[in-house]
Amino acid sequence: MFTTAHLTFAFILLYILQYLLHLAAGLPSVPMILFLYYASATLIDGDIILPKIASYLISYRNIHKDSIIFKVFSVFSVSNHRLLPTHMPIYWLLFSPLILLGNPILSSILLGIYGHLFLDTIDYGLRLNPRNYKTYGLKLLKVEDGKSLSYYLRRYFKSIPILAIELGLGIFSLFLLLY
Repeated sequence: MFTTAHLTFAFILLYILQYLLHLAAGLPSVPMILFLYYASATLIDGDIILPKIASYLISYRNIHKDSIIFKVFSVFSVSNHRLLPTHMPIYWLLFSPLILLGNPILSSILLGIYGHLFLDTIDYGLRLNPRNYKTYGLKLLKVEDGKSLSYYLRRYFKSIPILAIELGLGIFSLFLLLY
């Protein structure tokens, strides 16, 4: 999903959590938690540069195909960043015990990542099994892997279901904000 969906979804989740948990005084402010959630939900897409780096290193640095370095970089040499381990729930589940520490900052960061992954199941799907590249989810956005960002954005903003979700999240967030 686009960045606006991550922001509005963050606001909705945090509003609901604040209502359900009655956030007590002494916790970080809601704007700070919202910032941490939004930053983590957005920064997870920073992995978009990893396939480019891996392809460059494999192609131009003459790394031997049997070396450990080649095997590590080949994991990151995919046509779509959503196929990387950083977009797999199992990878982030390893960090889930941190939520049990009760730290609202760590919990906000992990919640942002989980929220991001949830939204990605709607448009593209998520890779669940580290051993294959099959994705699971609604897959409302029909795009070809390996295409440019402009191709993705054109397809994204022409998709009526995706735009309806974006608009719905925005309107619901505005409603909660004004309520």
